[in-house]
Amino acid sequence: MFKFKRAALCQLLLIWSLLLSAPAVFAAGSISIAPAGNATFNVVASGIPAPHAFHVIVGYDSSLLTVQKVTQGAMASGSFFAYNANVPGSIQIAALSQTGMSGSGVLATITFTQIGSTPGRLSVGPGTTNPVLDGTVPTAKNIPVSFGSWAPSDLQDNSSTLTASGSGSNDANKSGDTGNKGGTSGTYSVGGTLSMPTDDSGAPRKETTSPQVPQEGRETAPPTPAPTPEPTAAPEVPVTAKKAERYQAHTVTSVLEKFRLFSGEKTPQKLTALFATDARFAQTPAIGISDGKSTVTVRISHLPGERAPNFAFSHARYVSLQQTSEGEWQLELRPDKNTIRAGIIMTVDGVEQEIPLTVLPRVNVDLDKSGSVNEADFQQYLKEHGTEKAPRYDLNGDGRRDYQDDYIFTGNYLLQQDARPAAAPKK
Repeated sequence: MFKFKRAALCQLLLIWSLLLSAPAVFAAGSISIAPAGNATFNVVASGIPAPHAFHVIVGYDSSLLTVQKVTQGAMASGSFFAYNANVPGSIQIAALSQTGMSGSGVLATITFTQIGSTPGRLSVGPGTTNPVLDGTVPTAKNIPVSFGSWAPSDLQDNSSTLTASGSGSNDANKSGDTGNKGGTSGTYSVGGTLSMPTDDSGAPRKETTSPQVPQEGRETAPPTPAPTPEPTAAPEVPVTAKKAERYQAHTVTSVLEKFRLFSGEKTPQKLTALFATDARFAQTPAIGISDGKSTVTVRISHLPGERAPNFAFSHARYVSLQQTSEGEWQLELRPDKNTIRAGIIMTVDGVEQEIPLTVLPRVNVDLDKSGSVNEADFQQYLKEHGTEKAPRYDLNGDGRRDYQDDYIFTGNYLLQQDARPAAAPKK
């Protein structure tokens, strides 16, 4: 079982270290909430000079909205992007970029499912770094960034403008507060439209009819059957059952770990069979190339609830996340260059699930220079080992010939032969 929690923790610590050590993360400008229609809202930065990192908290009314997905915006494109929506009513969003992000644009897009007649009030404020920063470096309260909020009433005012609050303190999401008088204020005009339900009544209408006296020898059916409203009440039972569901973690052994544990006779058939993967987490392509450019998608199914799980990544960068159907999510990642270990830590209802990725660097395995890859190349690889000081076919360049080289060769053999992993051999 591969372990990469330490790597995931290091990535999160890297974000916090940048947030804590860079007092000019947001040197000026404003952060606002702007509606994009269909219960979708953008977190928008305006007039901020290329920050390298940001950490904001979006607040919403959990009785009116539930989070469907959070995606990074164009301004945060190419950065390490993370969010946590596990706490109802609050979404923490953070991003880290080595080169700096542009000064204005969409930091993140949040898509909600609207369960009330109105989306209610949304706010955006600074991250929770203030207590840590106090007494060490200039606090977030001294960073002249304004934060705004949005409510449906803003759409009714043609001149609705979110005025800079001028403070990065925890009260900065209150419109009109000017806690930092020495800062630079900014404004952002709310635009766009928001789709609202047009039907004012949430329950089916009942018609009142006069009772009819049945005629002798004849049955009379009422024009409106009594159980008519029942279809709307029936789904309440499965909804309650879904809330009671709890995700059960599964032990998934990575393909690389299978190679490490393999102790039998090495043959092309036995080694290729080790690439058979767990069907619970479908990776496409089944064998990913870690060239720093290619991506892989992982389909995760049978998840309880409607909210997205929380994810952390090891030796891979987040690209996108979308819900493909009920209880099913599709995650796209870009593996780090030349890595053979990459994976996902998914947290669902407090339960952690490790999902290994099958990725490896591309190498040429046409060992006999015949112009095609076949079993003769595999047999040559297994036969020629070289010496301990000069190993033959050291594919990862670590100075020794071991299971990692077997993994890289076998994966490239399957790719270049355009073959699928064979079934596990009978013992």
